[in-house]
Amino acid sequence: MAKLQVYDRAKVNSMFQEREHETKWGQSIQLIEDASRWQEELQSSMASYVILGLPEDIGIRGNFGKPGADKTFELAISSLLNIQQNKFQDAHKVLLLGHIDFSEEMKRSKTMNVEDLRALCAEIDHAVYPIVQSIIASGKKLIAIGGGHNNAYPLLKGSSLALGSTLNCINIDPHTDYRINEGRHSGNGFRFAKDDGYLHKYGIFGLHENYNAEHVLLEIEKDPSIQYITFEDISIRKRFPMELALNSMVIFLQKHPCGIELDMDSIIDYPSSAITSTGWNTTEARSILHQCSTLLSSVYLHITEGSLGLASEHERSAKAKYIAYLVSDFIKSSGN
Repeated sequence: MAKLQVYDRAKVNSMFQEREHETKWGQSIQLIEDASRWQEELQSSMASYVILGLPEDIGIRGNFGKPGADKTFELAISSLLNIQQNKFQDAHKVLLLGHIDFSEEMKRSKTMNVEDLRALCAEIDHAVYPIVQSIIASGKKLIAIGGGHNNAYPLLKGSSLALGSTLNCINIDPHTDYRINEGRHSGNGFRFAKDDGYLHKYGIFGLHENYNAEHVLLEIEKDPSIQYITFEDISIRKRFPMELALNSMVIFLQKHPCGIELDMDSIIDYPSSAITSTGWNTTEARSILHQCSTLLSSVYLHITEGSLGLASEHERSAKAKYIAYLVSDFIKSSGN
């Protein structure tokens, strides 16, 4: 059964390299001292942000995507712990909680067919949302890293239950992830969240016109609580300047608690479940995240669908480092 693995000082020290005359995030970031009391310590912590890893790719494989998202958190957190503690950023405001251990589920999933993977994905939902609920109820912002976009559902559910209200959500993604309720997987998390009353307004930014089903597009176009802007309208036809397009989406989602979902499928040549050769470049994606974090009432950031298990040894360091940039951008931009 999946359960929370709380990180202690020995674990964290093994994940970064100390250097004389420098202070790294690994030396400054807050940790839970007693794993058996993590909820109490979370409540009393002065941190503003909590980092949680979601190392699984079961929902992705249940949606016929490429595996490897189970390796992303471990690589990304090591890179994050190695960045500098300096005047531009303060790791003291961040608590590294740990990761949810899906090792048993991952082992079981290796021989499963699609239907069984989807049933197992629903089990993952039940493991994730109570932990999310505890984090959000503590008054802190959550940074969830890794896993598939199936986790959008328990993130929205846990946050909504903690706040006692629905959430808005912006999804920076080539796909709607609003497929029909055909069993749980990475392609229908937002559909389940909407149907179950956890998601209020839903905005998809940078949708790719070639890879979304007509019936889904027609359905969401009839729903005033859902809006999308396509990547082609922004970057190919240039009907809307990037800033104007993003501002219109922000206006749609403002003044209500909001989740920010960044699907790594949206970034050019980033190893992911549905890697793309056209999309946002890495600097554009950082800028989009900065604007969302600055202007929206963010509750959480979810960096998802990155499959660093697919990257070569040569690529892994740079790709993990990019996630560290995204995390620090979010913390700098969201105002706490």
